[in-house]
Amino acid sequence: MTTAPDLSMFSKEEIKDVLSEIRHDFSLAVIGADNYFNSAAIIRSAHQFLAREIILVDCPKIYGKATMGSLKWENISHVSLEQFIAGNLPHRNLVICERRPELPSENLIYFKFPENPILCFGSEKTGVPEQLILAAREARKNNNPNTGSVVSIPQFGLQNDFNLACAAGVVMYDWIAKKYALKGGGQT
Repeated sequence: MTTAPDLSMFSKEEIKDVLSEIRHDFSLAVIGADNYFNSAAIIRSAHQFLAREIILVDCPKIYGKATMGSLKWENISHVSLEQFIAGNLPHRNLVICERRPELPSENLIYFKFPENPILCFGSEKTGVPEQLILAAREARKNNNPNTGSVVSIPQFGLQNDFNLACAAGVVMYDWIAKKYALKGGGQT
């Protein structure tokens, strides 16, 4: 177990400024998550991987204490699905993380992430909204070959899917692992 450094002599803004210089080139979008603890766990993991930003799309609220303090250092925005689509398509690379039998997807193990992606995760109950999947695929067809990729995490157990926070952690880790494997290593 590591011990966090004492940062009491710095303001929240000073800490956020320093972190902004070392953040990774990916963002997260959590869409329609209605489990407050899942959203908080995702924020906590996103902090550990230093995601550029976290976009909460149609998420009613989060349980701040469950972020273990990382909430205060993160770049978090709250938007509607319509605002998210209008603000990010077609100029951002959306990677939609979804596993449904009827939805073709690429296996995460073999997936090559595009530059500056937004990793999109949906509600455990309803998944990523069809409206977003269709909009992203349309953008991909028209002018952005990286937008609208649908990836799934290989699974071997009897359950249908991973917990939302777990899935987000797996995909963020995979992004980090592939980025640093391509560069020949990195520090932990």
